[in-house]
Amino acid sequence: MNNDNLIQNKIGAETVIDQYITSIGKKIDFYHETSGFHPLPKSQASIELQSMSLKSILSNAFDFGHLLIINSGDHLVCLSRAIGGQPLSIASWAVARNVLEASSKSAWLLNPDLTPKARCNRFYSLHFNGLCEKEKFANDTGDSELIENAKKEKDKLIEKAKNDGFELIYNKKNKLISIGEKKIYMTDLAREQFDSAPLFRIFSGVLHNHIWATVSFGMKYSHTSKNGDMLYENDLTINSIFILATHSISVFHFALGRKFDLFGWDREIIDKIKDRSIQRLKDIYHIDIN
Repeated sequence: MNNDNLIQNKIGAETVIDQYITSIGKKIDFYHETSGFHPLPKSQASIELQSMSLKSILSNAFDFGHLLIINSGDHLVCLSRAIGGQPLSIASWAVARNVLEASSKSAWLLNPDLTPKARCNRFYSLHFNGLCEKEKFANDTGDSELIENAKKEKDKLIEKAKNDGFELIYNKKNKLISIGEKKIYMTDLAREQFDSAPLFRIFSGVLHNHIWATVSFGMKYSHTSKNGDMLYENDLTINSIFILATHSISVFHFALGRKFDLFGWDREIIDKIKDRSIQRLKDIYHIDIN
């Protein structure tokens, strides 16, 4: 494939992602305008919210799941920029990691097979883990007010969980490590939700600047210098662009589909948009992943 075709295909992937996001956004806006993002009557989410004892927690869980979808979609747009034109061969992998992480968490939380209590357990687990990270941030600043506020916020969540009857989970050293459900690690979550543990490790390897990942997936051999040094240059292959684009659209869409299922929204149109987008990528790159 010559250089002109390479550039055309890279721009093609960017266009496919942008058009997918635009089309999906219009469908989401429709529900925003007609229902204000509330679940439709008789939908699973609506029925779950009838549980008065869990209503506020479930409402927070649904909101958090939606926020994660927004997070994933934002990074999906960023990916289209990274692989378009002159591609950012290293940043593209790191951005795809963020799409996968947010989509995995959202899909895990919005799983329609969960009982209301199990969904609340997962919300508490994710929220507690986030507040632990916030507390670490506050401690690193050395700002006494930030530290105090972060501790109060975490303690307030712990107290609420106890009062609501949710399990506090401790390690062998009697340190509180989670609430509701044991802390789940991202590699395990990517494996459980999308069978994507190997890809997540590649994404993470590039993000964390491991040489094996950066050189293998974001660079290519250029030439050997007069001193005998092997020199490399940034490179993102056509196959890599195809994998990044199709995988990121697919995991984002899976998480979004779970929200549609829970809220009783018709997902037939968005599924057609996704299928059409994946097919366009196959046609551009002459790759069949079936």
